[in-house]
Amino acid sequence: MTSRNAPWLDRARTFILVTVVAALVWVFAEGESLRSGERQDVRLRFSSNQEMFVRPIDMSGNAVIRRIRIDGATNAVGEVLRAIGQEIVLERGRDFPGTPGEYTIELREALKRHPALSDRGVTIREVEPELVRVRVTELQTVQARVIFPGISSRDHVQAEARPSTVSVTLPRSVAQELPQRLEIPVDLTPERLSELGTDGAAELRDIPLDPPESLKSLDGFRINPSSIAVYVTRVELRGRKTLPVVAVHLRIPAVSYGKYEIEVDPSDETLDNVVISGPVDLLAQVGPGGQYQPLAVVELSPSELDGAIDQALRSGSVWATIERLPALIRLPPGLGDDWDADDRLITIRVRRRVGSGELTTPPGGE
Repeated sequence: MTSRNAPWLDRARTFILVTVVAALVWVFAEGESLRSGERQDVRLRFSSNQEMFVRPIDMSGNAVIRRIRIDGATNAVGEVLRAIGQEIVLERGRDFPGTPGEYTIELREALKRHPALSDRGVTIREVEPELVRVRVTELQTVQARVIFPGISSRDHVQAEARPSTVSVTLPRSVAQELPQRLEIPVDLTPERLSELGTDGAAELRDIPLDPPESLKSLDGFRINPSSIAVYVTRVELRGRKTLPVVAVHLRIPAVSYGKYEIEVDPSDETLDNVVISGPVDLLAQVGPGGQYQPLAVVELSPSELDGAIDQALRSGSVWATIERLPALIRLPPGLGDDWDADDRLITIRVRRRVGSGELTTPPGGE
């Protein structure tokens, strides 16, 4: 490169350097120049926790800050507007007292203290609205039992909530006046009850809890969990049926018919006021006009008869007395084990027939 070109290159370098410096100065000056910025419809949220709940008293106009106007350096205003975004959170203890009560918040002062705006070198020029009133409510969590008021005995089902108790959070002042045990109703629709399987059971999932409106409208009301599972089983509806008279029958083997004389006490030839308990659909089939007409049966075996007679003969009597409880027969399967009557004990007299080849008189008798 010749010496004649050197001055030209020096001038070019100087020009470029001056241009860059001038641009930087302009950018810096532009960033530091004053401007106004505005953000509209910024949501207001108030910090709450498990112990305290905060809400604006006038929900119609104070749920949002309709307009915030900020003055300051261009860069600072831009940073603040980006930091604000679409929501401002006001904190208990910083922007308003944390104890229960009603308070008026000056939004301009609260925004000055807000981390997104403080120490940014900006001025909060205008806030609309200027004031917001809030209520701070102390909360308490209690246990509530899940109930099913819509299920009656006519539904023939039993419902078990899983879990059977839930946590309910509500104002402490209300919790202290609640009945001894809070109950949360669950409405099981007929459509859900129809989901029972062939085994008569079903687990219904995601059943929403539906607390009364008087609870749902309370400040800070929460219920956990908000839905439950319900285990539903079909219940056998039981009842009782009274039969005025049931005949008593004796059963002995056919080969023993000619060996014994058997008498039943006349007062025991029938059972009076027989009460049968069991499923109502089976009870409907029993008695007059029904498919089943019950009998009370006493079964006697030859060994039992001979044993009783031999013992009577040793005592000097040819007649033996046997007392037995009968069994009910001719009943639908599933009935017959649970029954009662005025007098269930049947008294039977028995002796051997003369000429049967067995001892028929006491030893030493004629």
